[in-house]
Amino acid sequence: MISLPVYRFVRLLRIGYLLTLILWGLLLAFRSSPAAEAAWKYDLHPGDHLIYHYQFERSYRGEDAESRTRAVFNNHVIVVGETADRISVGFQRNRESSELLMYKEHGKDKLAEEMPKFRERTTKRSPRFSEAMEFNLSGEPLTQWEAVRETSGRLIVGIHEIEALPLRVPGIGESWQGANLLGIKFTLAGREKIHERNCDRIEGVDSSNTVHLRYWWCEGRGAIEKLEFEGEYEVPGGKASEVAEIQLLEERRGENIAQWMQTGEVRIAALQALLTSPWIRADAQTIEAGLKANDPRSQALALTYIFQRSAEQFSTEAIRSLSESSDPTVARLASLTTTPNGQNTDPQAAACSVRRREFPHQKIGTTVRLINDKKLGVFPYMMRVPAEYRPDRKSPLLIYLSGGAGLAIDGVNTAEDAVRSTDYLVLYPQAGTYWWTADARGRVDWLLDEALQEFNVDTNRVYIAGFSNGGTGALDFAELRPHRFAGVVSLMGAGTCNEQVAQGLKNLSDLSILFVHGDSDPRIPASCSRDTADRLKQLGMETSPLLQILKNREHDVTLQQDDGLSLPFLANLSRNPFPLKFTAHWEDMSFPRRYWIELLEKGSGPAEVEARAQNNRIEIKAHGVKRLRILLRSNLISGKEPLTVVINKKTAYQGKFEPNCKTFDDSSKQERDALLGYEQAIDLSAEH
Repeated sequence: MISLPVYRFVRLLRIGYLLTLILWGLLLAFRSSPAAEAAWKYDLHPGDHLIYHYQFERSYRGEDAESRTRAVFNNHVIVVGETADRISVGFQRNRESSELLMYKEHGKDKLAEEMPKFRERTTKRSPRFSEAMEFNLSGEPLTQWEAVRETSGRLIVGIHEIEALPLRVPGIGESWQGANLLGIKFTLAGREKIHERNCDRIEGVDSSNTVHLRYWWCEGRGAIEKLEFEGEYEVPGGKASEVAEIQLLEERRGENIAQWMQTGEVRIAALQALLTSPWIRADAQTIEAGLKANDPRSQALALTYIFQRSAEQFSTEAIRSLSESSDPTVARLASLTTTPNGQNTDPQAAACSVRRREFPHQKIGTTVRLINDKKLGVFPYMMRVPAEYRPDRKSPLLIYLSGGAGLAIDGVNTAEDAVRSTDYLVLYPQAGTYWWTADARGRVDWLLDEALQEFNVDTNRVYIAGFSNGGTGALDFAELRPHRFAGVVSLMGAGTCNEQVAQGLKNLSDLSILFVHGDSDPRIPASCSRDTADRLKQLGMETSPLLQILKNREHDVTLQQDDGLSLPFLANLSRNPFPLKFTAHWEDMSFPRRYWIELLEKGSGPAEVEARAQNNRIEIKAHGVKRLRILLRSNLISGKEPLTVVINKKTAYQGKFEPNCKTFDDSSKQERDALLGYEQAIDLSAEH
């Protein structure tokens, strides 16, 4: 996985009739001629504190309804650390008010009826949001931006109080591509006075002319004076728009981390910056101020800092007292911080040892990241790294596929409240289309491999879930890679109402699966989930699928609106990567491996096998298969007795099981998973 690199960023694109944003691409930053003036630079140093007024409005206009909301924030930007080439900055946006300004259904005013629901949703959302970033002096981000923002929306993730400046001062009318998440092209539009300061007005627009950003860079300020933004995009059934205005109110100098830790205005921003920049050290007394704060978010971030470093230098008593907190995240982190570290190695195969791997440091939080692959192209995804994650500890991984156009940000906005109470790594891929297309399948597969490469994943606890389009996609991808997953959740997915899912249903027969559907779903009938569960039961699954039909629910079942069913279902599931028996089906050769059989050649139609291993005897029933490869491992076969392989009731192989540790090492690397590594491979013909 790669972070947002210097001078490179993502571009907003339209995709089909459901999608008007977020397929991001890399663009080169502006470079003007050598004769241009010296570059603009931020004049920000440790102890600096900027305060902004920030107003955000979101409107929706659809076929049956329209609404408009407004939120007002007091924003704090603090500079926590500095090196020769970077500054570490914390952002804290404190909500002062939130209003539902208008709500209509079928042209009738429903504001009074909707207001209590709006207030309930607002109350559930924290009034304080923080993120952190490292920048160079031109404001180009050096790590990943946070995807979960102070207010939900698709575009606001790309707007920040520090924007990348042009590398050289442009002339009026001159344009350049900016290092901005929304792929905006900027122009120096003119010069004007703001508060008696001489300011340059920069105007930007994206390639679709639906996103506009203006900001003002003023003489002697060393920071953005003012920023205005508006953008619109299509959503199912209508259009949404987002409007934001950010105005600098005050500059303070000479403050420090110890001061910031004493006030709720900026405490979580300071802690977030310390977590993002491990090269900044804070003493125990400073961090323990976060433990003592009457604020679960501060306590959780302080515990995360302690957990990521050496806990011995901090007060054990203060940490243990928080293990009884009413906040589940705080209690979990406190208990974890005072217990021994988990193991870093996979269980060993009997014959070959598993090599210890080193994993890179990761930014805590849910961030926007990029795929940049010659074959797949460039597109965004989002990744949640929980506070509990550390490179020397294994963590479970959940892949979550969104509905609609398959946008990663929609996945984030419908899952983060639910996964916040877990220790899961959460991968949010992006499709921009249906998940069961070849391109979308390829992206999910690429991202899963990269996640296993970059993160210390407990590969026996990898799960896949999705809603609507994503619920169908979760079943489809689990059919292609059943040996990767411990459990599957389909939330209002199409199941066997989708032809591709129906064709590969036998590949799900060894998985634990949960179906959740609303009984009044007008888009994908609940019968699709019901019929899929019934057909799986007919296959004689060892673990019968679970079906939950929610009463009086329409097409609105997501991970954080599933009546709390999905995450408890997944919590205790663990994979068996080399089962003694399984059934597999192939429509094509794009994903040839299923558990411990790899398809080498098939006939013109579908291919199927039923495989069983017992007492050093492997029996396979094969249909539509010309050649296959059997992948052997010590927990499947014993080396003490001869091995016999029977295909379609005829002996295809007799010989010894001869484990080879180089084969095991190579296959473990290829699969990014030592528990799928094999010690011997035998190629056999299935035609006799």
